[in-house]
Amino acid sequence: AGSTGRVPFYKARGMAACQHQSVFTITVPAIVLAGPLIQMSSWLPLCLWLAYGAVWVYFTLPCSKIHGPFGGSKEKALDFYVAVILPLYQMTLLLGFVLQPEMGNTMMFGLTLLAMIFKGGVCMSVCLHRFAAHAAFRCSPLTSFALGWLGCLANQGGPIWWASQHRCHHKFCDEARDPHSPELMGVVNAFVFFAVPANQEVNEEFVPPHLDSWPIRLLDTLGGVPVMVEFALAFTLGGLPGLWISYTSAWLCQTVTLWFNVVNHPPHTKSHAEPNAKLSCVASDTCDSSKLVAPSPFFHFLNLWLWTPNVFGEEAHLHHHDYPRCAKRPGIDLPGKLFVQPLEAAGMIWNVQQK
Repeated sequence: AGSTGRVPFYKARGMAACQHQSVFTITVPAIVLAGPLIQMSSWLPLCLWLAYGAVWVYFTLPCSKIHGPFGGSKEKALDFYVAVILPLYQMTLLLGFVLQPEMGNTMMFGLTLLAMIFKGGVCMSVCLHRFAAHAAFRCSPLTSFALGWLGCLANQGGPIWWASQHRCHHKFCDEARDPHSPELMGVVNAFVFFAVPANQEVNEEFVPPHLDSWPIRLLDTLGGVPVMVEFALAFTLGGLPGLWISYTSAWLCQTVTLWFNVVNHPPHTKSHAEPNAKLSCVASDTCDSSKLVAPSPFFHFLNLWLWTPNVFGEEAHLHHHDYPRCAKRPGIDLPGKLFVQPLEAAGMIWNVQQK
C-alpha cells in the first residue's frame, strides 16, 4: 500500500518527488561530462562512444520487442531505466578515459572505487539499511538527520521512503505485497521496482517511528538535493574529474544495489519448487548471478561488482532476514568495523543491536 493521501505532499511523496529531481542527478551531469568529448579533435574516443551507443540501440530499441537475446528472459518489455538510463550510465563510464586529470587516471579510478565503497557501505548499508529501515542502533535527532543526509548520497531516494519499502519487503518477502520480488514481478520489474507507481510514494504503514519527524520527512521529499550538492561541490573543487568521480560512484552504488537486491532473491525454477507450492522467502547468502538470466548485456557489467556486497556487509542476505536488526554483519563488513564501531565508541550511537 502506498500513501493514504492524508499526509501533505511535501511529507509523503518519496521516490515520486525524487524522480522529478533526477534531471539534475542523472541528465545534467552526463551532459556536462560529455562536453570534452564533443570538443576533442581526435576521432577515436568519439567513435568508441558512438559504437557503444550503437550497441545500446541494438539491444534496447524497440523496447517492447526485446526478450533477452542472451538467455531468453520472459520479460515483456525493458523498463525505461533499463533501456535508457542504465546504458547512459555505462556510456559515461567511458568518458573517464577521455579526461586527463592532473592526479592521473589511475588515481581518479582508485578514488572512484573508494567513493563507491563508501556510498554503498556507509550511505546505503549503514544509514539507509541498518539505521533507517531496521533501527539497528539509536542516536540523537541531530545525528539521525546527519545519517539521513548521508543516506541520500547513496543515490537511492530518501531514508523514509527507502525504509518503508524495505520494511514492507521483510514483512511480505516473496509474497503478494513484496515491492521487489523477482519471483512475482520478474527480474526487470524487481530491478526497477522504484518506478512502479504503487511503490513510488512512502508506504505509511511501514514508516519507521524513529525517523518520523518533520526534518527527515522534508529531507526524504528532497532526497535528490544532497546528491546535487555533492555533484556541485565535486565539480567546483575538482573540475570534470571531480564530477566524474562523484557521478560514477553514485550511479554505481545505485545500480549495483538494485542488482544484488535481485541476485540475492533469485526466482524459483521448477527444480526449486513445485508449480502449485506456496513459495517462501528465497533470500540467499551468496551473490550468484548464474541463478538468473541477465535481462540485457548491460547487466553483465553489474555482475563484475557483485564482490562489493561482502565488503558492505550485505552478502549474507539470508542471515539478514533471520536477524534484520543486526548492526554488525557477517563477512568483511568494513562499515560495521570502520563506521558503526567508532560511532559507538564515541557515544554518538547506542543500543547497538547484535542480532
